[in-house]
Amino acid sequence: MRSQKTLKLRLFLYLCLAGASASACGSTEEGNSLSDARDSSAPCIDGQNFQCAVEAAIFRGVNTLRAQNGVASLIYDGRIGFVSRDWSRTMMSGAQPLSHNGFPSERNRVLQSRFSDYSDIMLRSENVAYFSGFTMDNAEQVASRLMNQWANSAGHRTNMLNPNWVIMGAGMTSDSTSVYGTQIFGTFANP
Repeated sequence: MRSQKTLKLRLFLYLCLAGASASACGSTEEGNSLSDARDSSAPCIDGQNFQCAVEAAIFRGVNTLRAQNGVASLIYDGRIGFVSRDWSRTMMSGAQPLSHNGFPSERNRVLQSRFSDYSDIMLRSENVAYFSGFTMDNAEQVASRLMNQWANSAGHRTNMLNPNWVIMGAGMTSDSTSVYGTQIFGTFANP
């Protein structure tokens, strides 16, 4: 069972990702700053500012879609976001094509090699997308383009609206003209 402090921190981080003001996200009730909260539940682990902004916008987009369809909101998990970004980088590098190859075993391997506290989550489904020929200067537009691809694909939409999923992470990477995005959805191992 999760501690009350852990649940408060996750709610705090969720509100920050959902678009709360920067001042509201600067500290928790207990006085922990967001930068001090860079543990497994932190919103963006080892990402660059633009990546973090796109990933947060994807998360907001998924929860907006879920709300429009009467499905409970998800909790963001920074560990899953890190693994999602790693898979986006792998696809962009050409080491793997745009695919779900190795899901979930390869994603679990990355999770276990980077985080000591991973046993509380289970990775359940994954969405990937790619586009090119677009100026990457606006995080909301990049996120919107990825979200539109996923929302307009029956299988990807089903993953985003699955009421059994309670946590997610999003990861993206880009070069000057191409974007790769990954969403991973999961559950808590011991709810």
